Order: sequence, then structure tokens, then C-alpha cells
Amino acid sequence: MRLFMWDDDGALKFSKNYLNDIPRYAILSHTWGPDDEEVTYDDIKNGTGQNKAGYTKIDFCARLAKESGLKFFWVDTCCIKKMDFTELHEAINSMFKWYRDATRCFVYLTDVSLCGQSHTDAAAPPWKAAFRTSRWFTRGWTLQELLAPKSVEFFACEGEKLCERNTMAQEIHEITGIPKDALYGTSLTSFSTEERMRWTEKRTTTKQEDQAYCLLGIFGVYMSLIYGEGENAMLRLKKEVENSSKATIRAIKTCIDRDDADDLAIEIQNHYIDLNAAEVDGTCPAICYAAHYGRVNAFKLLMRQPGINIDIADPRWRQRPLFRAVKSKDDKARNDRHLEIVRILLDSGKVDINAQDEYGKTALTVAAIFGVTEGVKMLSNAGADRTIRDDNRMMPLDYVREKLMCEKDQEMKRRFGQIFECLEQPTL
Repeated sequence: MRLFMWDDDGALKFSKNYLNDIPRYAILSHTWGPDDEEVTYDDIKNGTGQNKAGYTKIDFCARLAKESGLKFFWVDTCCIKKMDFTELHEAINSMFKWYRDATRCFVYLTDVSLCGQSHTDAAAPPWKAAFRTSRWFTRGWTLQELLAPKSVEFFACEGEKLCERNTMAQEIHEITGIPKDALYGTSLTSFSTEERMRWTEKRTTTKQEDQAYCLLGIFGVYMSLIYGEGENAMLRLKKEVENSSKATIRAIKTCIDRDDADDLAIEIQNHYIDLNAAEVDGTCPAICYAAHYGRVNAFKLLMRQPGINIDIADPRWRQRPLFRAVKSKDDKARNDRHLEIVRILLDSGKVDINAQDEYGKTALTVAAIFGVTEGVKMLSNAGADRTIRDDNRMMPLDYVREKLMCEKDQEMKRRFGQIFECLEQPTL
């Protein structure tokens, strides 16, 4: 990252090209004018460009950086050597991070002026109308410049401060459609791919490919630049996002398999994933998967996630977490881990205890079939309906009678005897 800096004589010059240990810096956000009006890397190196219209923005950012006690600042028009494709490629893929890591972000609004305006009404200053229609809100590249920094400060073309992102969050939400939570700094991984794509619908870029390239940081993906590829750039972006999502799902499955709540929390925090929709093993959402394999730590963490549906049914068999917890993969949901998940779900009061799967079976029916004595007792005590018939017209007790007649294993026969007694008892 190449920065502007103040030398010992008070003159502006380029810093070295930082790879690591980047010093504190301010960063400029703006909309580009015609190419011949913007100051380039070569202009700065050759000592020219002061007479270009774009130099006003450099001078503006330099002044504010200095007033903020910052020796360094960054301006995209001239801090990137755009004729060096390798440098341009790295810069575009790093842009979101550079804005995110900036100490201050100054937005220079060329089309918002305070000239001739009085501030008699603090609630509705005259500049707000121009602010709402500013070109800055219509450009593709400024989306990440709005969302990435810790704070964003808006300035009129005269260099006077207008407002900050957080204090104008409601107005910016109305202008852009971006949720206020995103404006306040909530991780973008908390928003779906579809929602983030919607934020770009009214934004444009000069080059067609930049419609995709300006979103790399929004989706946290790295992609090669191929100017001239046209609309294929967006197709490649969507493919990269899809691949990233699949990798995240695999990582989440691995964390659940290990019952590693700490790593699972990191994966959920760092990568957007719709936990209600993602089929971690190709058949069921994460919380069903955790219940099925008795991963208590992972299950508890998933339960705490905003928007999680703890009574969701998998799309194939219509089996919910409660059902999965009493019917593990090896059909031995008799251990403490699975029963702990059953208890958690029943205590939550957020599950339909009598929900039926694709074959009409309830959790109580399944617990009875597989001889899960404690599970049957817990479900019965919680008020599970013993009279629901499945697609075979069988109730839980009917299956237990069959098991008692044909079961050869004495331990299992003992279990079915206990279940029979439990189900025969009158309900309260």
C-alpha cells in the first residue's frame, strides 16, 4: 500500500510501498471526474497535476489528515500505479481492507455545497436535499467505501463537514436501502448474498467489469481481473461467492463433527451462512445435523444464533431436531448427549412436540420404536400425544407391542417393557 506522507519540510510525497505494519492513515472517498481532470501517479512523480481539478480533493484530504494528527493518507486516483497491472490487481482486491483499516475516512461530495446556505433549521439543513441526490450514492465503488470504514465523515465541496455516517444512518438507509445495522458496523457476513446484491442494484460503474470487481470486499472473495470480459465478470464473482459458501458449509460441518463450539463460532462470525437453509450434509440444516449426532456444544451455540429456527424440518424427510435427537445415525440415541439435546429442546418451549415426519411418525413414535426409554419418558412427561397414528395407522404403543413379541435381545426387551408401562399409564 503506497501512501501520501508529509516529509520533514512539510511537503507531500509518496511513502514506500507498505506490505505489512502499515502506519495509521486517513483515506479519501469521492467520485471521479473526467480522467483528464484527475491527478495520477505519474502526475505526482513528475511534479505536475496541481492545476488539475482533482488536486482540490488531494489538498482537502491532506489538510484533514494533518489536522487529525495523521502523517499519512491515501487517495485512489494517484496512490495506485494503474499502468502496473499487478499493482492494480492487488489494490482492487485489497481495497475493502484498506478502507476498513483507515483511521479516518473523509467523503468529499463534489455536488453538495454550502454556498449561500444558512443553518437556521438544524433539523433540516438546506444541504440535505443535495445530499440525498448526491452522485456518490449511485456509484459502485463507493458502496464498500460507505460500509468498510469504522467511521465515515461527509464533507461539502467547500471542505466543510456535514455529518457522519452513524448520525445520518436513517437518511442513508432511505437513500440506499441498506439496513441501518450494516451502516452501524454489523459484519456483512450477517447479511445474505441476495441482500448484499440488492444493495448494488441502483449503482453503476464506468467499466462493466467493475460492477463485479467493486464487490469483491463486500463478499470477502479474491478474484483475478480480466478487463474486457464484460458480463462474465459478474458470473465469475457469483461462482466465487458460491464456492466460498460451500467451503464455509464444509467448515461448519467439520466443527459440528468435532463438537467444537469455539471454532464454529468463528466460522459463523467470519462467513455469512444461512443456518436455516444450509444443508451441511446434503440433507439437513446445521441444527438438525448437530441434534442427529448428539453434538451438544455445537447445538447450544447454534441455538443462540439470531434467527435460528430450532424446530426446522429437513427438506427431505421432514424430520426436526427433536426427532433427530431421539433417532441418531446408528439408531442408538440412548446416550446422555442426545437426551441432553431432547431436554434442551423441550425446555425451550419452541418446538412442536407432536410434529410428524414424511411418514407420519412423531418423535415419541421414533423413541418408542428404537427403545429410547428415557426419551419416551421425557416426551410423555412433556405432553406428547400417544394416540397419533403414522402412515401405517400405528400408534407408539402398537410398535412397542410388536417389539415385545419379536425382540430376542433381553436388554432391549427389558427396555421395551419399561416403555410399554410408561405408555400404558394414564395421562394427567
